[in-house]
Amino acid sequence: MGFYVNPVKETKEHFLQNSGKYVAHCNLRWGIQEKGDALICLIDHGTHTAAGIAFSQQEFERFRGCKKLQIWYTVPIKALEHVTNVPLDIFED
Repeated sequence: MGFYVNPVKETKEHFLQNSGKYVAHCNLRWGIQEKGDALICLIDHGTHTAAGIAFSQQEFERFRGCKKLQIWYTVPIKALEHVTNVPLDIFED
């Protein structure tokens, strides 16, 4: 797991709620995201949260294997431009 959402002017949770759409666990699968969207996994580590970017199916499976509390969102890839260091061309079609 290598790329994360780290907004400067708001919390990760606020960014995801305002820029993304919640994905219910019953609907969660690779490919649920529309073209131009990314899957983001908000993970609760107890002392802090992390918002990991599932930029590929392999990365998605790594996040799914984590046993910590997860909340998933789809977010337009363009919205990630200023909140992460991920190169936007890395996303699988």
